[in-house]
Amino acid sequence: MCQTNADVYIDNNTYQGYMLFLRLQRYGHVLQKEGNDWVKNCMEYEVEGARPRGRPQKTWREIVEKDCQARKLNREDAMDCNRWRKQIRND
Repeated sequence: MCQTNADVYIDNNTYQGYMLFLRLQRYGHVLQKEGNDWVKNCMEYEVEGARPRGRPQKTWREIVEKDCQARKLNREDAMDCNRWRKQIRND
């Protein structure tokens, strides 16, 4: 039987674990897109200019890269969707 997102949520047993799974799942989808796709271009876009004063806000990309480092994932893993799916579902 196919494992659903609800099963993964129960396995992770926390809201944070489920959100981590969803972030990595979306990141894999974006990385698998063509190089000229607008979604991929938006993710890789660097804003020019000075940031405002104070602590900089975390970006989605920074959070996902930290999640990938914690699970020892890289961009090449995302190109094989079956391998990526297994790696993000395992704790």
